[in-house]
Amino acid sequence: MAAAKSGTGSGQKDEPIIPVASTVKPKDDKVIEIAQFAVVTYNKQAGTDLVFINVEFGFWWSISGATYYMLAIKAQDDKGTYCDVALVADILESGGHHTYKLIWYNHKKNVWGLQKDQPIIPPATTVNPEDPHVIEIAQFAVVTYNKQAGTDLVFIKVEFGFRWGNLGATDYMLAIKTQDDKGTYCDVALVADIVVSGGHTYDLIWYNHNNN
Repeated sequence: MAAAKSGTGSGQKDEPIIPVASTVKPKDDKVIEIAQFAVVTYNKQAGTDLVFINVEFGFWWSISGATYYMLAIKAQDDKGTYCDVALVADILESGGHHTYKLIWYNHKKNVWGLQKDQPIIPPATTVNPEDPHVIEIAQFAVVTYNKQAGTDLVFIKVEFGFRWGNLGATDYMLAIKTQDDKGTYCDVALVADIVVSGGHTYDLIWYNHNNN
């Protein structure tokens, strides 16, 4: 079992591929710009005519000189409205300039990006926050973090999240609403759901309490 981690990133021997993440602000100008870049780039590559509507939710994390944004993007065309998922790297170049790179874009499971270098995270899909399995995973994350950190957080609900396959497991990145006697929080957790003989086992990769 990987040790539970707070936003500081301490307490785990092996650093995970995805470091501790935080939620994005969907109406932040930079987040919107990155989402619009993802839609425009996907249109060019796939020959589609998607129109950006808004960012629904997402996460961001920094690693190796870049900041990654995994975003749920509401888009539409003349056939309908969609909730697409994109992973974009915001790379800080010399001189302070930023360059965006679309790692992948998942439109109705029609994924662009895999023909290039294999990404560190496979294409993700959104979770159903009311799915009992997703709730069980979130509750496991809260309970495990409480044991590791000596806290008394109470699970309230899953706000949103993503899932993707990963070498015999399914990884879940979830925004979890919790509370204690001091207040209410939006925490973020990364949990691996590993299939074993006779069922599943969960591994808490990290836990970011209060989304710091």
